Amino acid sequence: MFRRRAESGRANQRVPDEEVLQLATESGRAVLTLNRVDFHTLHRPGKIVRTGIVTCTDNRGFHVLADRIHNELERAGSLEGQLVQVVRG
Repeated sequence: MFRRRAESGRANQRVPDEEVLQLATESGRAVLTLNRVDFHTLHRPGKIVRTGIVTCTDNRGFHVLADRIHNELERAGSLEGQLVQVVRG
């Protein structure tokens, strides 16, 4: 999403979470975030979210985190409308 915000001229501007989700949905992208609490709230039942949301815990082992994210995405298949949680082992 950072890349998308940079492309849209919105990087480092404290874009509200709802707007991040809207931008992702409009561009057919999923959101990958460490901001678990707020994005879990945005994914609440009854609220239509067409894009996927992937939340993860902060992990200094970036390679390990990347592998965990990859494995969860493979397991999830399509992300449309899904909330995927990636946590430390």
